[in-house]
Amino acid sequence: MTEFYLPFPPSQNHIWKKTPTGMRISKGYEDWQLLAGIELKKQRPQKISGAYRLTIQATRPDNRRRDLDNFAFKAVNDLLVKHGVVEDDSLCEMLSARWVTNGEGVCVRVEPAAVEDSWQPVGRVVNRVIEAAKTRLPDDSQNQELG
Repeated sequence: MTEFYLPFPPSQNHIWKKTPTGMRISKGYEDWQLLAGIELKKQRPQKISGAYRLTIQATRPDNRRRDLDNFAFKAVNDLLVKHGVVEDDSLCEMLSARWVTNGEGVCVRVEPAAVEDSWQPVGRVVNRVIEAAKTRLPDDSQNQELG
């Protein structure tokens, strides 16, 4: 597990800029990547191999209404890949974010994720419920008498 602090990331709405020749990364996003990359290197985060879980705690930078999911994941995940903290953001198995009231920017935690983690596949749970229900139902001969 590794934990570090970064400046508040840009919104997904401000990562890309439309140009006459197509889409390109915005200047604001380039600036954030540079600043956040410097901060990340100073903290020497541990490298995480394989599947991982990403948890972000963010402090609101001002009083404007903001969608937590609109900024939290894209920029941070891309930075983690760019600096080799994780191999590929497609390996992220779980995302979690929340607003906090103290501190500045964002606190990021990256930890290895087991494939199934603490969740059981839904099919197994459904099968158990069906089997349990069958043991509580009367057999077919009793059902025919009732019908």
